[in-house]
Amino acid sequence: ASVGPLIGLPIDFDPSILVTGFVGTAIALGCFSGAAIITKRREYLYLGGLTSSGMSILRHETVCLVSSLPFGAHAITAW
Repeated sequence: ASVGPLIGLPIDFDPSILVTGFVGTAIALGCFSGAAIITKRREYLYLGGLTSSGMSILRHETVCLVSSLPFGAHAITAW
């Protein structure tokens, strides 16, 4: 059971995808670590995490709803 074939498949498709994923993960981890070091009150970190998770769920549901509408009905949802 090795992850070599799983890593090799995207590299064959686009070699930059592995670097992009690594850099994105490193930036996110750095931002989270920096926020945890700088913050004075931990409650705001927890509140921000819950709020951003809720907003992300709502955004994804909206995208799925709009993409499932029949052709031409997208203009109706813009109003």
